Amino acid sequence: MIKFSFHYTLLVITFVGMGCGRSEQGRAVEKKSAPKTSIKLVETSLDSPLTEGEVTQFLEIVQRLPDQKVPVFNKAALSLSIKEDEDFDVYVESLRHSLRSAINAEAQGTNWRQERSLAKAFQLVGVSPEDFAKLATKITLAWSAAAVKGEVPILLTQRRLTEQLEQAETDYRDQASTPEQHREILNRVQELVALSEFLLIVQNTPEGSLITIRENQTLLSEVLPKLDLAAQFEKFLINAPEVAQTKYTIH
Repeated sequence: MIKFSFHYTLLVITFVGMGCGRSEQGRAVEKKSAPKTSIKLVETSLDSPLTEGEVTQFLEIVQRLPDQKVPVFNKAALSLSIKEDEDFDVYVESLRHSLRSAINAEAQGTNWRQERSLAKAFQLVGVSPEDFAKLATKITLAWSAAAVKGEVPILLTQRRLTEQLEQAETDYRDQASTPEQHREILNRVQELVALSEFLLIVQNTPEGSLITIRENQTLLSEVLPKLDLAAQFEKFLINAPEVAQTKYTIH
């Protein structure tokens, strides 16, 4: 049974999006000198290419937030149980829905409003938590995608994930499986679904967003975590069990 050492990395980075702070000294200087003028965010959507202006505004806002860090995002709530009569595909789709819901800007903004220091910081810069959540999500997902796209054989990996999900269903339905084994299998299913959803994000990320991320990599690396997801995917492909010997070409 495969164990993905980067399972939580995917959930935290791709679907939860946390930032990395600077040194305490740097934070103190920047926090003291940060201007209190409002920032008017440009209209954006997750489907449109990331622009230089969006990156600039993102960095400006982060420097005015507590500790000059991207706030912690909501975690996806993933169930580790399947009803006796529930179809396995329904369970898998519920996991996908939970992962996608974790990057909902409206829900995230509502959560940030409950934190007094964050709410005050957003008020001072004249930006709503929901609007910043949308921008931060767009940049975080593009940042993650840039670490993988062009480095990982996406079609091959998706094929392996599908085959392993099918095998996981077979293992789960095995009458000889114990409750402990069921839990272990569902943990594996969560990992497989998280990987699959992440690759869909990579596939759907506009090329323009990847270019903007690479052009601003140095600046963004000061507030976003360093990722080595390509190497982790490589380990996954190497360690994946052999599957049906079907020859095909990735274009």
